Amino acid sequence: MKKLCLLLLACCLAFAARATHLLGGEILAKNTSGLTYEISGVLYLDVLNGQTAANAQTEIILCLGDRTQLRAKRVSSEKLEGSPNVNPSMYRAVHTYAIAGRYTLTVKLDQFSGSATVSGSGREQPLTLQTTLNTTLPNGTATAPNPRFFSGLRQVFSLALPKTDPDGDSLAYRIVKLLDQPETCGPTQPGNSYLFPNEVAREGTFKIDFPAATLVWNAPT
Repeated sequence: MKKLCLLLLACCLAFAARATHLLGGEILAKNTSGLTYEISGVLYLDVLNGQTAANAQTEIILCLGDRTQLRAKRVSSEKLEGSPNVNPSMYRAVHTYAIAGRYTLTVKLDQFSGSATVSGSGREQPLTLQTTLNTTLPNGTATAPNPRFFSGLRQVFSLALPKTDPDGDSLAYRIVKLLDQPETCGPTQPGNSYLFPNEVAREGTFKIDFPAATLVWNAPT
């Protein structure tokens, strides 16, 4: 089976102008038995520029796609290898679905801790994470590679992406814009005013390189 990974651009690079503790994240789901899943939210927190806010981010609200919301408590927070000022913090809850099916899981963190500025709007964009879980099969979601948050100026930035997941499924990738979610646990849509990194500078490329399975930005300005 092929799984599709959507790379939220918030995970890619941290810019000095960003005044938030939120750099990106992902949602993970792991089957434990039957229709019961261990669901985790992972947030990458900037502890250099947002230590107080990072410390206060002790829980998140998980929207589980079946009209259920759970408060997931933080279970771990540690340094990211190669990025000592970035802490991956994990939040976890357990949920049992009533029937098998496909469910869209989301996490929204509001504007006071947004992760990117929408071009021309002068406001902070909320960070919305999303994944799709198919409970008709006893496997879980794909795991994103460890992100890199810094790059040299005008140097090629690249991030190798895994081609298979722990379940043995092949992985395909697509770059998407940051998501808008007007209401917590409501429907999501791409933020049309968001610009890809190369569109801001109007030069270079920002793409997935196939078949190498590599995210490439050539080159940050």
